Amino acid sequence: MLQTPYLQGVLILRSATTGNIIWSSMNSSTTSVRNPIGKLLDTGNFIIYEEGDVINQENPIWQSFDFLQHTLLPGMKLGWNLVTGSETSYTSWKSNDDPAAGEFYMSVNTEGYPQVILRDGEKIKFRAGPWNGLRFSGDADLKPNSIYNFTFVLNQREIYYQYNLINTSVYTRLVLQPSGSIERLLWVDSMQDWTLYLAPEGDHCDRYAVCKAFGSCNIDNSPVCECLKGFEPISPEQWRIADWSQGCRRMIRLDCGPGEGFNKYTNVKLPDTRASWYNQTMTLGECEKVCKSNCSCTAYTNSNSSGTGSGCLLWFSDLIDIRTFAETGDTLYIRMPPSELGKSKQ
Repeated sequence: MLQTPYLQGVLILRSATTGNIIWSSMNSSTTSVRNPIGKLLDTGNFIIYEEGDVINQENPIWQSFDFLQHTLLPGMKLGWNLVTGSETSYTSWKSNDDPAAGEFYMSVNTEGYPQVILRDGEKIKFRAGPWNGLRFSGDADLKPNSIYNFTFVLNQREIYYQYNLINTSVYTRLVLQPSGSIERLLWVDSMQDWTLYLAPEGDHCDRYAVCKAFGSCNIDNSPVCECLKGFEPISPEQWRIADWSQGCRRMIRLDCGPGEGFNKYTNVKLPDTRASWYNQTMTLGECEKVCKSNCSCTAYTNSNSSGTGSGCLLWFSDLIDIRTFAETGDTLYIRMPPSELGKSKQ
């Protein structure tokens, strides 16, 4: 990206490849810009702000951090500005030496309860899952550390994930590689090279919907897929030869009778939330009542599991892309007929 500084008092940004104007102070949607200043911050963010307006260095007229490519740097926001309707997502390079847009892109999906999804074209490759107040439900390795902190903001103005450095002498970046893998890299000065620190996709169970509807993936089992308690394979023959493409179904159909209740599952990755509903102020007890009163509700849990838990998250369709962790997973309450209550796997 090139910036053409001042042309008769006008600051213009042009694409280095096409020469097209990306932004101009003449047609800025903000208030009139008299003396625009371009500045490259230590964070790597190139900003444009009004001369003498120090505050707008935090909220500039234009900034390069709003235009992600294949790398998420500290301070960048992955998500949505709900006021302007603008989205920031990032896309892989075509190859390691070709920065053209590749096949993979990472974004915050806002259908239902927001969640981070990695796609290969239109196909979902990996789902980090919804934010549970501590981390993404499907990213058990995202833990507090001495290098960087992280947060997920969800309010009426913005929805985004962001991380910032705790130790500013360390350099780290989150990269979407041309292969579609997500890698957190650390710069090791003694080696003069980037090294792998963390990869959210760690095993076969991280692939999207391996066990399909009402199935759970456990990497410690062989085979890795099993139906949830109270469910059975739609095709037992295929299931026996490790073909899980048809998923599972209920052994006893629900009839929305008064005896129906919920089985509790612990240490799981929460299902796909694209067909979900949430309320951030309800209690878990209120959440259960709302789910039970709606015959279409299949499961519920706290939307925030930090502390004693808070908020409400409801599902209204098949439960897809569940996996079981050895520890640190979330709790899920699944609607069951009276005869199946109390049979959940802990």
